[in-house]
Amino acid sequence: MVPGDVVKAMNGKTIEILDTDAEGRVTLADSLSFAVKEGATKILDFATLTGACMVALGNDITGLFSNNSDLTAEVKKAAFEAGEKMWELPLEKEYKEMIRAKLPTSPISQAPDMPER
Repeated sequence: MVPGDVVKAMNGKTIEILDTDAEGRVTLADSLSFAVKEGATKILDFATLTGACMVALGNDITGLFSNNSDLTAEVKKAAFEAGEKMWELPLEKEYKEMIRAKLPTSPISQAPDMPER
């Protein structure tokens, strides 16, 4: 992969590669698709090494983003009981449009397929 490539995830959605340092996100996208396909109802992803989170919270505090307030409460309670430091960060609806890719003008159907699983 190189910056500018567009690949298809397991669920058929396309991913624009802006930085090859983000290959873990492509893997995560397929992992999430697989989990949903297998019937998962709750999915947790703790990415403690995420650069921006480390800048904001340091090395010892996990950033928490969630779209499920009940699950958030469960996770925060478990973290507190385990002595883990966690801080809930905003997941503002207004931000969603900011992360949408500006895909190239070529048809998405021309995006290369991800390898078969």
